[in-house]
Amino acid sequence: MATRNTPDQDARFVFSGTVKSAASGGGKTAEVTVQNVLRAPQTLADSAGSTVIVQLQPGEQLAKGDQATFYANPVRWGELVTVQSTGHIPAAAPVTSSGGRRRGVAAPGPPVTVKSHAELQLEEQVANADVVVSGTVTAVQLPGEGGAAKGMRRSAAAATPAVPERISEHDPMWREAVIDVRDTHKGSAGSKIVVRFPKSNDVRWRSAPKFQTGQEGVFLLHQDQVAPAAAAVPPGGARRAAAVAPPPPAASYVSLSSADFQPSEREETIKSMIRGGRQ
Repeated sequence: MATRNTPDQDARFVFSGTVKSAASGGGKTAEVTVQNVLRAPQTLADSAGSTVIVQLQPGEQLAKGDQATFYANPVRWGELVTVQSTGHIPAAAPVTSSGGRRRGVAAPGPPVTVKSHAELQLEEQVANADVVVSGTVTAVQLPGEGGAAKGMRRSAAAATPAVPERISEHDPMWREAVIDVRDTHKGSAGSKIVVRFPKSNDVRWRSAPKFQTGQEGVFLLHQDQVAPAAAAVPPGGARRAAAVAPPPPAASYVSLSSADFQPSEREETIKSMIRGGRQ
């Protein structure tokens, strides 16, 4: 008889199946025929109809013929794939003609709701974001181009000759997106915020969003902790270096992951995640 337990909802391989055989003397493993794959890594996405070896947790019990939804993680590949169980939810027991349940069969577990890896990743992204807002990109500019910073930079450039800048092949090519905020879902934000992002398509920065004017959606933002690269000290010494240094960047937030921007149609889903997590 399948015991009821609490599985790990983050398990990588989730499937419904039927126990083909269970080891005697404690039942430490069971051979299970996979019926439906609910969540799986690429290598197990087409495993419906195959048999896997399930390593059971201490106290977890299965018998031949038991049906359940299994939450497991792959641990070994061979003639049969071996997975480590994190728990299972027994399938609903058949109902007899008298309305009762067949003796020796587990009562049904709670309804099985399996979240995809994408949903789990989005939940994590929402939880880690300092601010979540809906809005529209109204401008994309070089760092310091907006407002007073622009005038300060021009004054500094006019006062002193430019110092040659060493460009790395991994240079992020920082840009700032100005976002007109329509609604704030998490944290505190004004009517406009500035987000720093790398324009470069170098492998180091490829996954970062490349914001464009008019882009509308949900922004999952993080406090900007990216420090500007230190400039080389010119021959004139520290005083001259201070004169030519650009003003501090105006950006308050930084976006480095593709998941930091979500389309508008995901707004309600994200708001629901925030309410559910009380973030």
